[in-house]
Order: sequence, then C-alpha cells, then structure tokens
Amino acid sequence: MELVNVLVTSSIGDECLRQITSVSPKIKVTDVSDLARAERRGNFAFKEQLDALLVEAEVIYGFRLLKNDKVPRPRIELGTRGFSVRCSTN
Repeated sequence: MELVNVLVTSSIGDECLRQITSVSPKIKVTDVSDLARAERRGNFAFKEQLDALLVEAEVIYGFRLLKNDKVPRPRIELGTRGFSVRCSTN
C-alpha cells in the first residue's frame, strides 16, 4: 500500500490529527508544527530536518506558509487529489 505523506505545519490538536488519519489507512500524518513555528520565528536549527520532510510531502496542511518556500516539493501534485476534514473538538 502506497502511503500519502501529510505534513501538518500548524498546531491543530490531537483530535484533529486523529480525524485526518482516520480518512484512510493510506494517510501517514507527520506533525511538524513545532518545527514550522520555530522556523517562522527565525530559528533555523531544524531546517535540514524540516526540508527533508517537505521534499517527501504530498500534502501540506497548515494555516501559514513557511519562510523557506524554496524547498523543492516534487511529490506534491497540485489539484490532482485531495480531501477535506473539518476538525472539531466540540
């Protein structure tokens, strides 16, 4: 089974992460919100780690763009597939 790599770049909580994962067993969610937050604040200590994850990502879920938007993302196919999850903790 080929996995779909989803990077979550904004803090959305465990319940929302679970909801995204539950869409399909093919979805592999990686929460990089702490790394992305640090980068947005100018801390590039984890730049290589985050860049490596971005290269492998097929879906990036987040509310803000990362400062380093020049990382190649060869696996992302814009507009060719997608899903929608309405996260709610209520």
